[in-house]
Amino acid sequence: VPELARLSRSAFPAQRCIAFQTLGRLLYRLGRGEWGDEDSEITKGLWRCVEDGKIIKTLEEAASAEGGHQGSKVYAVEAVWLWQKGGGKVWKAT
Repeated sequence: VPELARLSRSAFPAQRCIAFQTLGRLLYRLGRGEWGDEDSEITKGLWRCVEDGKIIKTLEEAASAEGGHQGSKVYAVEAVWLWQKGGGKVWKAT
């Protein structure tokens, strides 16, 4: 997940596209609880990686960007949509 967070800010559009697509799917499954409830270690660890990598913020900024590579914008919009379909939760470290 940290590597995907880094790739989501890459200068190369193809790298951003793959990162956005993968992160969207991860956020959807994470929000739906496919890796356990919110108290499971894997879920906490994944949410911590999402928070540390500022992934939600990066996706929202890329989805609302004007101009630039339109393909990566489409993948960012899809990733935000998947995150919202999965519950749209934002995990906060306690």
